[in-house]
Amino acid sequence: MTTRVPRGEADYGKEYLVDEIAKRAKFTKGDVRIILKAFEDIIVEMVKDKKSFAFVHLFRITIRQVKGCIAYDHKRKKYWKKPNNWRLFISPAPWLSDQFHKAIGQDKIQEKLTDADFKDHKEDFL
Repeated sequence: MTTRVPRGEADYGKEYLVDEIAKRAKFTKGDVRIILKAFEDIIVEMVKDKKSFAFVHLFRITIRQVKGCIAYDHKRKKYWKKPNNWRLFISPAPWLSDQFHKAIGQDKIQEKLTDADFKDHKEDFL
């Protein structure tokens, strides 16, 4: 069972980040707030311009256009055309994901699986 953090709640917030950066980098909290605000503004500008961003070792932000399709509205009992749409994806960098899996003791499986590995369990995946 996964535990989901309610929207707006997290284990740590921006103020924790401000405190830790100020302490570790020996900056004032005010200076760190200015830097984080500039970082936030830059990220927002990139997203508005539909530009991707990679913060090496931490995360990647990608903006993709999702192709429209024909969808069915169950309430109105009719089909309608979904237009092309833009989506924002934020995903952890592979290094961060690896660090997480190592920390919880679930190192990624290194071996490559083939169709022969699934021959007895094919119905489980269909």
